[in-house]
Amino acid sequence: QRRIDQPPPPPPPVTRGRTPPSLLNTVQYQRPASGSMMSSSPDWPGSGARLRQQSSSSKGDSPEMKQRTMHKQAPSPVNPNALDRTAAWLLNMNMQFLEDESIDPDSKHRDKLRNKDELSQAEKYQQDLVVLQDKLRISNKKLEEYETRFKCQEETTQKMMLEYQARLEESEERLRRQQEDKEIQMKGIISRLMSVEEELKKDHAEMQAAVDSKQKIIDAQEKRIASLDAANARLMSALTQLKERYSMQTRNGISPTNPTKLQITENGEFRNSSNC
Repeated sequence: QRRIDQPPPPPPPVTRGRTPPSLLNTVQYQRPASGSMMSSSPDWPGSGARLRQQSSSSKGDSPEMKQRTMHKQAPSPVNPNALDRTAAWLLNMNMQFLEDESIDPDSKHRDKLRNKDELSQAEKYQQDLVVLQDKLRISNKKLEEYETRFKCQEETTQKMMLEYQARLEESEERLRRQQEDKEIQMKGIISRLMSVEEELKKDHAEMQAAVDSKQKIIDAQEKRIASLDAANARLMSALTQLKERYSMQTRNGISPTNPTKLQITENGEFRNSSNC
């Protein structure tokens, strides 16, 4: 019993050059219906009798008519019809078959062995085909499994890529915010530094003004101190002069009648004055 997926068995081999006797027995040589078909074959039986009948029936005719009818009814040996050719071919094949059977009596046995070999070869081919179909089925299953696995891996890879992309975007957003915060902090620090610098400049200007004013005061005090030193020196010289004069008068016994007075001028100089 053959399965549906198996191919049909090959037909038995046909031996060339031989026609089995059963085929020759089944073929009957049929007589054609028309007289023209029978008259066209030179080997057809009874054609000469018919020609003789026609010639005997035409004895009362003229010689020209006899020649004309004989010319029309003469067979054509050059172009035999298809039925004659088929009959001749079958006879020839039958003769060849009989000759082969007489020469080689073991040809039937060889044909049987050949048919058995071909059947065994066909069964082997069918078995190979079944094995190949099983292998193909297994390969298809493996291919489906690989496709399913590849699809799962692709989905997993896609999910991982989406997760990594989300993380990357989140980290980029975090870095951008940190950068913005740092920029804001830097701007605040720079603005505070500028304000501190302005305040320091103002304080420096104020301190410089105070230092300048104090320096002026110090210069004025130094000048005054210098003038006071000069006045002190003159005072000391005047005192020494007075002491010398007083000592001289006391040694001579003369009392001073008009004591001298010292007066300080606006420039810090001393001036002797006597009461008149």
